Amino acid sequence: MIEQQIIFPHDQPAYWIVFQRDQVVVLNQQTQVNVSTRRELLLDDAHFSDVLKVAEVDNLPCLVVDLGHESLPSEQHQTVSLRSVMMNSDARLFEALARAWQATLFCARTVFVDSVAVACNA
Repeated sequence: MIEQQIIFPHDQPAYWIVFQRDQVVVLNQQTQVNVSTRRELLLDDAHFSDVLKVAEVDNLPCLVVDLGHESLPSEQHQTVSLRSVMMNSDARLFEALARAWQATLFCARTVFVDSVAVACNA
């Protein structure tokens, strides 16, 4: 089940799946999503207003942030294709990445009005 508007402590570890357009944001020289804390992501607090929890892997939550068309958070980050990240992930993280991408696409094209989803004309 996907949970919305998650409030997450700065120092608690999680799998953070950060999208920029159709790419995944990872640390330089990496091709996979790693466990990190909210503080280590170096994102502005505004990015954490729409965090989604899409799964748990190894008893850690998989949390999603969508940067949309914004620039990378720091020079320590790069973008890689979703396919590349998925191919370098085990089966449980692969499933979480797929669910994260589906949820991101759905939320980017949907407006929530009184807890009812209404598709946008995108």
